[in-house]
Amino acid sequence: MDIQQTTTLICKDFELDLPFGEQNYSYEELRNWLAEVIALWIDKNMEHLLWVLYRLDISEEKAVEAFSSMTSPSLALADLVIARELQKISTRQKYKEWQVNQADRDEINDVESW
Repeated sequence: MDIQQTTTLICKDFELDLPFGEQNYSYEELRNWLAEVIALWIDKNMEHLLWVLYRLDISEEKAVEAFSSMTSPSLALADLVIARELQKISTRQKYKEWQVNQADRDEINDVESW
């Protein structure tokens, strides 16, 4: 898992500044920081939080389940957000690899057509 790349995506999607600067940090630190942001938004700006969750394409069912979490809705939502961002990173990486393979294949086809 690329924690820095995940953090960058989260900050972009949540329209936040990078929380840790250049220092190293752990998954747990990212998770706790994001949970604090989410808890603040639950209290102060629920509409914006719901909009961000929608934009991230987090399923309504999973969001409702997280909101009803007995332990900590903000941690449950943070886990959903991080998982979604990791999924986006993985999908983008697979697409890049596919593009490279496709370009190689096209190049081979061009050479063979001569």
